[in-house]
Formats: sequence, C-alpha cells, structure tokens
Amino acid sequence: MPIPQFVYPNKQLQGILADRLLHHVIVIIIVPLKKAAEYGHMMNDPFGNSKYCFTLLAAYVTDTLEAHVLSCMCSSMSHVTMAKSSQFGDPFCHPSHTADTTLSCLATIAASTSPDNLPEYFKACKGDHLNGVNAPFWQNWPLTEPYIVFGPEALHHFHKMFWDHDLQWAINLVGTMELDFRFTLLQPLTGYHQFKEGVSALRSPSGRDHHNIQCYIIGVIAGAVPWECLIAMHTLNEFRYHAQTSHFEEGDVTRLQSILKEFHDKKASIINTKAQWVMHWEIPKLELLQSIATSIHHQGAPMQWTADYTEHMHVGIVKELVCSGNKQNMYEQICQYLDHQDKCSHFSIATTIGQAELDDNEDEDDAHINSGKHQIVNYFTQAKQLEGGVFPSAPRPYRTFATSRTAFHLGTDPTLTNMTIDDAAKIFKLDDLHSAIIDYLCCIQTNTNPSTRPTTP
Repeated sequence: MPIPQFVYPNKQLQGILADRLLHHVIVIIIVPLKKAAEYGHMMNDPFGNSKYCFTLLAAYVTDTLEAHVLSCMCSSMSHVTMAKSSQFGDPFCHPSHTADTTLSCLATIAASTSPDNLPEYFKACKGDHLNGVNAPFWQNWPLTEPYIVFGPEALHHFHKMFWDHDLQWAINLVGTMELDFRFTLLQPLTGYHQFKEGVSALRSPSGRDHHNIQCYIIGVIAGAVPWECLIAMHTLNEFRYHAQTSHFEEGDVTRLQSILKEFHDKKASIINTKAQWVMHWEIPKLELLQSIATSIHHQGAPMQWTADYTEHMHVGIVKELVCSGNKQNMYEQICQYLDHQDKCSHFSIATTIGQAELDDNEDEDDAHINSGKHQIVNYFTQAKQLEGGVFPSAPRPYRTFATSRTAFHLGTDPTLTNMTIDDAAKIFKLDDLHSAIIDYLCCIQTNTNPSTRPTTP
C-alpha cells in the first residue's frame, strides 16, 4: 500500500498537496458512480424488477475538519453557509454556500494564477477562504451541493461539541475539583455509567463517554452556576436530544429552531460569569447547528448519518494496532498490517473454494450445500415413474404423487409432531379432516373403494 511522501519544503503547502491527493483518490474511486449519475444504469430493486437508476451523492459522513477539506473551504469559513468565523455565533442561519459559488471562485483564481504555483495559488485562495484544492471531487457530479452533502453528523457535531465546549464551560464555571467531586457523589444506577474519579481527567474518552456525561451534566452543575447559565446549557443539551429523533414533522423542526434561539438569547450569561475566558463564539459546530433545519428538509433525520459505526471500526483497524506496535512509523505499520490481513483473507477464500471443488468430486450432495446451489427436483417425473413401476422396492403407499397440474411430495420426518387431529384441522383450516382420515383408514382396512364414506361418529 503506497505511503505518500512530499518533498516540498513548506509544511503548510504540503497540507495543500495532501488535500489535493485526497480529492484525486476519491475521483478515481467514484468514476463509475459519476457515469451512472450522468447516463443512468440498470439495477434490480429488492423485488427483482429492473430499474433505470441514477447514483446521486446524497450524503458524505465525516467530521468538521474533513468536511472543510472536502468542500474546499478554510477553517475560517463555514463549509455549509456564507458565514465567516466572526459570524459563527450569530443567532440566525446565513445563506447556503452553493457549489456554483465555490466553482466560480476557483475558475476566477485559475484564470490568473496557475494551480501548480502553490505559494501564489494559495495566497489567491485565502482571499476567498478556500484551502487551495483546485479540482474538487464533486465538481462533475450532477446535482451535488456540498452544503447538503456535508451536513450535520450526531457523533461529532452533537456529542463531540459537548465535550469540547459545553463541558469546558461547566469546568470553568464550577471549578475542576468541585465538578469532579459532584460526579463522584452520583448514586450508581443500572444502565448509567458512573464516574468515580470525576470527568476532568478522562483520557481518550469515547462517544459513549460524551453521551453519558450529557445525561448528568445539568443536574451536576445545578446550584453552582447562575440560573441564566443553567438555562443556556440546558437548552443546548435539549436541542441535541431533539435533533436525534428518528422522525420529524414540521412542528418538530419549528421547535428545534425555537430551542436554539433560546440558547442564543441566554448565551451571553456564560461570558458574563466566571467563564470570562470565552471571549468569542467562533465555534464551527455551533454555527452548523443553524443548518440542521435545512438539512432535515433535504436529507431527513440527522441520526441516519451518524459516524458511530465507522468510528467504531477504528478500534480494530487503528487503535489495537497502534497499542500493539512500537510507536514508530505508525502509519506505515498500520497500512502494511492491513495489506497483509487483506492478502490472508483472499488466500482463505481461495482455499475454501478449492476445498469445495474437491468435495464436489467426492460427494455431489455436499457440493450443492457448500457452493450454495440447490438442485430442482421434478416430482411430476418421479410420480410418473412410481406409477410405472420403475422403483418396485419403493415403500407403499407412495409419498410422491401428482395430478395433471399439481405434484405432492410428503416428508418422512414432519416438522410438527404430537399434534391432535382437532389442532391440525384448526391450524390448516381442513374442515373435513376427520371424515377424510376415516375414509383413509377404512380403505386400508377393507381394501375397498373409499367413494362411500361412513357416517362420522
């Protein structure tokens, strides 16, 4: 697996090259999807019907930093709206940052400055708050809008924002020792995590830890912070909880916006108290909350785009490998390990297929099971052969028989056993089951034609 190494002396410009490489790699991967989006492709739906489909880019699940890279924006500019960093705390939603706006800026810059001249090109891009990527992967993808695709994501924009900002406000308002002491006093409850040593010294907390602390934080700081601050933090927490619902109606979206407005009305109290270290509201995740209502109308509930599942894969793909390594050249070691693991997986699949082919030569029936094939039996032919005496040693009465349109094959080991006649008649809705069984038994006993039925006792 190739590991890129940049020889450009300026490390800041090396970051631009890394961003460009990321877009270039994505372009190589999504070429079939772009073609299908432009020309369409025949695909089968869950019912087996052929549909003419167009693969549009609906969403890209990522965190805030990567979203800025993929949308070609600098961190001083919102990647979904036209808001600048000084406007991230505004109590209203700014106009959306469309794809045409970004592409027109890139075209204007490319007309006067070559993208290969990195210092000059990056200097020209800074004026429009661009990150120096000259060819976004989404530029030729029909109907793709970055402000829709790179929308809010619960893990980073809700839980991680709480850890990075809300909890820090609480620590500065209450004090580190006091906050930890209050967490240690919490009574153990089934289903809730307990922080016996407090929360300020947690190392590498997971998304689950962020979620658990949110469940306690308002009750823990109550009485130790001014009422206005408590309302502000409570409304922001309430906004996150309501935004995680799986279904939205128009009234729910309106309620979300009113809750967020209440936070902005009370947020000044956080700066006016002991948390005077908060001198601004230049928080990208806070500005992104204003776009959640727009995202719900375009993409539906934000919880369907959570990164919980992909981030959990880091445990087996990255975290365990880093802990078991020597902390030297970690990226190269991880890539080599994953490459070896992939080769071993392919080798295992090849040997399994080879073993299945060997079993096919030894036992044809086992091969059908191993290869996933199912042999179709013609019971009409079998019934005809039985009636013709082809199998004279077959047990009687025959378990396979047929009419002109229907064939019957009775199993020797029934799945439902110890069932009374009354229960069978009720379950299978056979009202004449009693009389049919009497006819059958009389036919066997007297070896006569069962056309005349005796009276049912």
